[in-house]
Amino acid sequence: SFLGDKGIPLFSFEYPSSYDLKSYQSMPAYPGTSVILSNSTVDKNTITKHIEIFVSQFSTSAKKDMNECIAEYERGSQMGFSSDFILKNKTRVTVAGITGWEITVSYTFLPTESVDGGSLKEPTPVVGRDLFFDYQGMVWQASLYSNAMMYDQADADFDHILQTFKIMD
Repeated sequence: SFLGDKGIPLFSFEYPSSYDLKSYQSMPAYPGTSVILSNSTVDKNTITKHIEIFVSQFSTSAKKDMNECIAEYERGSQMGFSSDFILKNKTRVTVAGITGWEITVSYTFLPTESVDGGSLKEPTPVVGRDLFFDYQGMVWQASLYSNAMMYDQADADFDHILQTFKIMD
């Protein structure tokens, strides 16, 4: 279970024990927060299951951020970082009693060299979900990126996080 209690905003959720908390950055002066979870079996040369939650006061429109996210996926494909981009779903959702937007996408992440010398060896089919909602004058974004072969389990993990997500005023 995760408790974001070090700044603004305060929130909690439950996540499966197969994930590791890779990063928690509370930035009260910003104000904002970033949380990153990854499946504990991640190999630096593969994409498995990766979940991020980001909250920012610098953005004020969940719908605008959702549309910018779609545009970023499209730019990634145009720039050769990915191929076969498909916007599979765009829908209204409710999380913690707050209505927002969610998109589901698929694409093939193409092999690239990284700064630390690691690289993906093969093109990797990826499925992603990005959820956006406005609350407390901030835009909240929760994202899932998963190797397509592991998506069903990653999707269930993400749903569990969203179902247990609580905002503490």
